[in-house]
Amino acid sequence: MANYYGTASIDIYDAYGIVGQEMVNVEIPDSATLAQIATDMAAYATVTNPLTQGALAGSTLRLKFPGGGQSPADGAGDIEKGSLFNFNNATDSYAYGILVPDPDPGILTGAGLVDLTNSDVLAWITWMTTVHTAITVITKGVRALTALRDALITFRKHRKPLSRKTKEL
Repeated sequence: MANYYGTASIDIYDAYGIVGQEMVNVEIPDSATLAQIATDMAAYATVTNPLTQGALAGSTLRLKFPGGGQSPADGAGDIEKGSLFNFNNATDSYAYGILVPDPDPGILTGAGLVDLTNSDVLAWITWMTTVHTAITVITKGVRALTALRDALITFRKHRKPLSRKTKEL
């Protein structure tokens, strides 16, 4: 049985509408159901409420799941460059963008554009637009993604600390 680790937080608003957060580190066994987790998060809010005069507006649970097992030292490229994938949904005309930082040169064409015929890109797009056993990727308006609209390369705004960045030789 594996355990997952993460952070639980409660949003607390003051009289001026400014939000603060109470955060705790949590451990959750992989056998826990979503209903059990929701019950525990509700109990967390219930015991926190008497401790503050602010208004509890909601809670968030962020879990870390095992990824590819890579170390941060394995990173390459530059995080300022990204691939932006815009998706359609069935209900409205608004695009929903997902940014993938530091695109692998293997998913780009010779002209530096996202190669929409690349098998890795197609597998990722399929995963984003498919309803899975427990997860469906949705827009902020709670609409499932239906199809890729377009993809482009973006560059993050250069801010002062980033402009002073150096690389080791």
